[in-house]
Amino acid sequence: MKKVSMLIFLVTFVVLAQTQFDTIWQKVQKRYEKVNTVQGNFTQRICSESLGICQQFDGKFYLKRPDKLRLDVTYPDTQIIIVSGKKAWFKFKGESKVNEQELPARLSPFDIFSEKIQSTVSESRMEDKLLYIRLVSQDTLALIPDLELWLNPKDYTIQQFSYSQGPGTVSTFELSKVKLNQKISDIIFELPKPKKED
Repeated sequence: MKKVSMLIFLVTFVVLAQTQFDTIWQKVQKRYEKVNTVQGNFTQRICSESLGICQQFDGKFYLKRPDKLRLDVTYPDTQIIIVSGKKAWFKFKGESKVNEQELPARLSPFDIFSEKIQSTVSESRMEDKLLYIRLVSQDTLALIPDLELWLNPKDYTIQQFSYSQGPGTVSTFELSKVKLNQKISDIIFELPKPKKED
């Protein structure tokens, strides 16, 4: 009888914990469902466990629904990265050539908040005054199957996120001076055309 009672207690605890996790994610989704633009500063760290090294990149970012992204990298080298739909463009300082890349699928950071994408929160805790959650996609073909988020517990805005870029390689973005729903012109998601030589 004691074993049955203990089992019922454990099952109830797990169900309640998962319900609490899902409620947190629902609040994050609700926070961003009416957000059309996001802009601010970022610091990205890409760390390779196998190589034992980390690279850091600093700059500004701009997001606009449905699928526009711009990164203006200012450190260690200047470069511009623009993503729109299924295409990405890369331009490096001192180079007139723009590298274009076709993406395997339409890429939009806003998609993670969609109810169409089945994700569950597998872990949640307070960490350095931020609310940490680990989001696991139920789609085995998801581009980012496992995403870690650090949230402001007052308004559920994302302060930092981290994901795997492959075996032993983790990419972490820290965000600052973030502004939501500011007017952003579509022009900034277009690379300037090279000047014609006379």
